[in-house]
Amino acid sequence: FLMIRRPPRSTQSRSSAASDVYKRQVLTNVEDAPIMLKGLVLDNIFVIKQGVSDKLISHYKQTATTAVFTVLGSIDIIGNPVGLFQQISTGFNDLIDKPMQGIVQGPLQGGIGLLEGAGSFVKNTVAGTFNSFSKITGAFANGVSLLAMDEKYLVEREKQKEKKAQNLLQGVAEAFRSIYFGLEQGVTGVVLRPYEGAKEDGFTGFMKGTLQGVTGLVVKPVTGLLDATSKTAEGVKNTATHFDDKPNEERLRLPRAFYSLNRYISQYNLEDAEIIKDLVVLNEEKYQNCSYLGLSLIHISEPTRQAEISYAVFCLKKK
Repeated sequence: FLMIRRPPRSTQSRSSAASDVYKRQVLTNVEDAPIMLKGLVLDNIFVIKQGVSDKLISHYKQTATTAVFTVLGSIDIIGNPVGLFQQISTGFNDLIDKPMQGIVQGPLQGGIGLLEGAGSFVKNTVAGTFNSFSKITGAFANGVSLLAMDEKYLVEREKQKEKKAQNLLQGVAEAFRSIYFGLEQGVTGVVLRPYEGAKEDGFTGFMKGTLQGVTGLVVKPVTGLLDATSKTAEGVKNTATHFDDKPNEERLRLPRAFYSLNRYISQYNLEDAEIIKDLVVLNEEKYQNCSYLGLSLIHISEPTRQAEISYAVFCLKKK
């Protein structure tokens, strides 16, 4: 037995999604900018309480100022120069340290250390440079896309960008997809946007749709080219760092299931988790607007169930 509760789409939900996209486009991203406030050790202090307080305030003002500049230097729109400097510094240090560590053990180890150091320097320089280039072009693409004034296009583009380029080949493939998407949206928008606008809001909607269509004919292909450049650079960067140690991104077990409309948590049940996974995989179209953890199970046949197990499944979405 299976019941699916799917609220109808509304203009409010679409506008809410578009509003979220607008916020993500306008508010630039910050990457790898840890804020660290170092501790202060004071030995043999012979001052009054106010003196200690002044030293602490001065120390944390200085460290907080440094942290602010670190964050400002890590924003995408300027290419994350702090991250670029850190990567090039890592490569340069390896270029110096690895040969020196190897030469202590012998000439052969020194040669191996030289090769490792040179490889690290090239890898980090390439990765840092292309990462910055990807961030800059991606940020410009976000800004240009807003000129289309097309909420539906922005939502679709956000979905298009979700797939990351893990290597150069994927980067090139995603680049062609971005170019095609920009051209397709630009050309079809000239016809569809005035029609949809007239259907929703009469003559006013027609004029608005015409403006969106004409503007999008230029803006959307340009955005597609910028996205393509960003994806290619992302692929080059990830290719350069492919063999680096990375955190384990594979799940050790499936996400636990939630139960009832209140989505309460129960003891982990592998069968329930597998049901959620199968529903998402096998019914992708039905649940395409419902997140993986947005499904909730209800055991409708307990406690006197006749079959082995029966469920009601609800797709819960925010209004």
